[in-house]
Amino acid sequence: MGPGSWSDALSDLRKHTDLIDVDTRALELTLADLPIPDAKRTGIYILAAGELQAHDLPERSLKGTEFPLLWVDLPNLGTWEPLRTYRVQDEPVKVLRIAADGIDEELHPRQRESLRTALRDAMKNRPDDYEFDVFLSYAREDWNIVSEIHHRLTEAGITCWLDEVQMSPKSMVTGEINQGLRSSRSFLACISTNFMRSNWTQRELNAALHIDITRHGGGSVLVLMLREDDDAAIPPLLADAKRVYYTREHEFSRLIAHLSSLNT
Repeated sequence: MGPGSWSDALSDLRKHTDLIDVDTRALELTLADLPIPDAKRTGIYILAAGELQAHDLPERSLKGTEFPLLWVDLPNLGTWEPLRTYRVQDEPVKVLRIAADGIDEELHPRQRESLRTALRDAMKNRPDDYEFDVFLSYAREDWNIVSEIHHRLTEAGITCWLDEVQMSPKSMVTGEINQGLRSSRSFLACISTNFMRSNWTQRELNAALHIDITRHGGGSVLVLMLREDDDAAIPPLLADAKRVYYTREHEFSRLIAHLSSLNT
C-alpha cells in the first residue's frame, strides 16, 4: 500500500475490527478473558459500552461513552505498558478491537508511526494519575513529628494520604488503608524504633512493597529516617534502600523536590 489518506486507511481498517460482547460474570476482566483465539489477540482495545475500574488504580473509572483505551498489544509498534486488569462497574460491557495485522497491512509506515505517537500520548495522558502523591506510614508514637512532616509536604503542594485526615472513626481500617495505598503514587516509610514495633506499619510496608513491584517495577517506596540514631530500626526489606534523614534539611528538601517532580 502506498501513501494514502487517513480516511482511506481507516475505511480499510473496518474489516479488521470487532465489537466484542464481554461476559461480565467474572469479578475481574483481563485481555485473556475476551473470547478471541490467542493467535488473533494482538491489537488495540477500546471500551465502547459499560464502565470499568482499573484494579491497580481504584480512582480510575473508564466509561464506554468516552471510548477510552483499555489495552494496547502491538508487537510491531514497540513495547507497551503492562496489560491492566479491570473490575466491571456497569453493564453491558462491549469492547472494540482493531486487529494488529490490519494495522500492519493497511497503514503506511508514516501512518503507523503517527499512530504509535498518538497511542503513547493517549496512554500517558489518561486520567489515571493518583489521588495522592504520597502515603505516610508511621507509628502512632511518632505523631508529633509526622504531623510536622505532613504540614511541610502539604505546604509544598504535595498531596498526602494520612490516616488522621483521610479516615473517619467509622472507617473500615483495613479497607481504607488498602485504598489509600493504591491511590498513592509513592509510599513514605517514616522509620523509627516505634515503626519497627508496630504491627500496622509492618502490614502497610509489606502491602506497599507488593504494589511497588507489581505496579511500578520498583522505586515507589521511600525511606525517611525520623532521627539520626534510628539506623538500627530499618526493616530488613529496606536495608538497601536510600535513606533520607528528616534532621538534615538539605536531604528533606531534595525529598520534597523528588515528590514534586513525580507529579509533573
